[in-house]
Amino acid sequence: KAMPHNCRAWSKYADLEKSVGETERCRAIYELAVAQSALDMPEMLWKNFIDFEIDEGEGDHARSLYERLLGKTGHVKVWISYAQFEGTEVGKGIDTARE
Repeated sequence: KAMPHNCRAWSKYADLEKSVGETERCRAIYELAVAQSALDMPEMLWKNFIDFEIDEGEGDHARSLYERLLGKTGHVKVWISYAQFEGTEVGKGIDTARE
């Protein structure tokens, strides 16, 4: 609450919850963080959230995050990262991604 714009603080808080095995709390913290209207480094926060979901093996959650992020920005780096994700085992795999 004290610094809702501080992406590093949000990420550290989420990392703390993950480190003690609180996966759902970690996810909830990231959700609260990306919902903030003003963030100092939103790209870092979104990347950390997506990486968290990939590390958890949650391809559908990661895909949903990419799609939400693309709704906010059409930046080419996001598209490239999304395409690379879809080519992984957690994504749909290379054969499906090519279709």
